[in-house]
Amino acid sequence: MKSVYIVDAYSQIYRWYHAMPASFTAPDGMPVNAIFGIAKFLFQIEKNFTIDGGVFAFDKGGSVLRSEILKEYKSNRPPMPDDLRVQIDPIIELIDAFGWARLVSEGYEADDVIATLVKRHPDTAFKILTSDKDISQLVENPRVQLLAPSKTHPSGWIALDENGVREKYGVPPAKIVDYLALIGDSIDVIPGVPGVGPKTAVQLIETHGSILEMIAAPEKIANEKLRAKIIEHTEILKRNIRLIELNCEVPNLPETESLCVTSPHRNETKLFEIFKRYNLRSLMKELHVQDGTDPFALPPCAPNDLFAPAPQNEIRIQTPAQDDDLFGNINF
Repeated sequence: MKSVYIVDAYSQIYRWYHAMPASFTAPDGMPVNAIFGIAKFLFQIEKNFTIDGGVFAFDKGGSVLRSEILKEYKSNRPPMPDDLRVQIDPIIELIDAFGWARLVSEGYEADDVIATLVKRHPDTAFKILTSDKDISQLVENPRVQLLAPSKTHPSGWIALDENGVREKYGVPPAKIVDYLALIGDSIDVIPGVPGVGPKTAVQLIETHGSILEMIAAPEKIANEKLRAKIIEHTEILKRNIRLIELNCEVPNLPETESLCVTSPHRNETKLFEIFKRYNLRSLMKELHVQDGTDPFALPPCAPNDLFAPAPQNEIRIQTPAQDDDLFGNINF
C-alpha cells in the first residue's frame, strides 16, 4: 500500500515560524526563519520516511459553513504577522521545489480537504502532520496515522494510531467528536458544556456512549447535575457536533490519484537558487548540487505513472485557516 504524507500547511508554517529565531534574516534584512524551518522539516521527513506521495493542504479563510453555524467560530485568530506574511510566497516556492503537491479549497478548511482525500483513496495509507485535534477523528480508519514530533524516537517523530489517540485523549478516534463537543475548544471559540472538563467528558462517553445517546435518554445519566447540564445544553451539543465533524465531501478536488498525490522529487537546482538567495548556507550542504546544476536530475516520468508529479504543483479550487499547535518543542 502506498504511503502518502499530508501536511496541514499553515499548522506547520506557524509551528516553525515560532520555533526558529526571529533573528534569522536574509542579507537584505528579510525574515527567513519560517522558510528555514520548513526546509529543515522537509529534509527531515525525506530522511526518515519512504514517501510515495506528498501533499500540502492549505487554507486561507476558514470554513464558510462553520462560520454560518457559529459566527464566533475562530473569531479570536489574530491576523498573520507581517514578518511571516512576507515568507509565504517563498515557502510556496520551496514546497514546489521539493516536489510536493499543494491543494487549496475556498470555503473549506485544510482538515476537510485532508478528510476528503482519505475517503477518496481507499487503497492508500495516509500519514498526517497537523496540530489540529479535530483530525484525530480520521484515525478511526486503520489506514490513517498522525505524526507528532518525539525527542526519544530515532526518526524524530512518533506515529499515533487508534491506541495512541485513546492514550492521549482518553477516548478512541470514533468518539473524538463527542469528546470535543462536550469540552469545547477555546482555540476555535467553540464553547462546551460548562463544568464538563476532559475527565468528566471521558466518564460520560465511557458510561453512556455518544452525545446523541445521552440526549435521547438523559434519564440514564445518574448524576443529577450532569443530567441537567446535558438537557440544558442539548442544542449547543448538536451544534458543536456539526462544527467539529470533518467534511469528507469537499467539491472540485481532483479525482485522479496522480493529481492528488505527487511523488516528491526535488528540483535541486531550484532549491540551490532559493537557499543562495536567502543566504541559507547550511541548507545548501543538504544538496548534491553546489553550483546551480543538478547532476542527479530525474528523467521524465512515464505518462501513466499515477504518482508522477502533476503538471502544475498547485491545484487551486477555493480557500482555508490556521490551527493550534500541540506538538511541543522541536529539536534537531
